[in-house]
Amino acid sequence: MQRINDAVTIINDMNMQIATAATQQSQVSEDVNINVQRIATSSGNMLDKVDQAERACQALAQQCQQLDNLVSNFKV
Repeated sequence: MQRINDAVTIINDMNMQIATAATQQSQVSEDVNINVQRIATSSGNMLDKVDQAERACQALAQQCQQLDNLVSNFKV
């Protein structure tokens, strides 16, 4: 009978360890999920900034072309 009680105690201890590990894994998974969401948001923001920079460069290129056209009217 004692051996059965000892075996049940060991099984209960193992179950507690498994439950603790499962809880820890769940928390880590949640942390990873939150970090992935933050990365996705940051990537979207970066994409917006790159798009704005591209439009600004295009506008600047147009202004440079206009300035070149105006300067070409002058003769030295």
